[in-house]
Amino acid sequence: GVAPIGTPVDQTALPAPWHRYCSRHGTPVATGLSMIFRAITPPGRPRRFDARFVTLDATALPDPDDFTAADGELSDLSWLTLAEAEEQDLPFVTRLVLAEIAARLDTPERPRAVPFLAHDGSETRLVAL
Repeated sequence: GVAPIGTPVDQTALPAPWHRYCSRHGTPVATGLSMIFRAITPPGRPRRFDARFVTLDATALPDPDDFTAADGELSDLSWLTLAEAEEQDLPFVTRLVLAEIAARLDTPERPRAVPFLAHDGSETRLVAL
């Protein structure tokens, strides 16, 4: 979700790419985001990430089909069904996240723990947060 356009924003606290977004859509808020997965890149990799994967009902977005302002690594955005996404050349962790999304969509009434892809020495484990 987003706060209404015109909501006061301390833009000095936001990275520059957010300035244009806020002027068009208002201030983003985290209401409606659901964390569904967490993964940390294994030690020894040249680039490591501590990623948290979230979902949001796309109808909560101001214009979910407008990707014209996307830049950088997000410049080639598009919506895919889960089946279409599974046909892509994806990293292992992304496939795990898609499986988690599918499981949550299949049984939305069932509470689920947030899976965490953890690395403990030389062992990789999937644990619940």
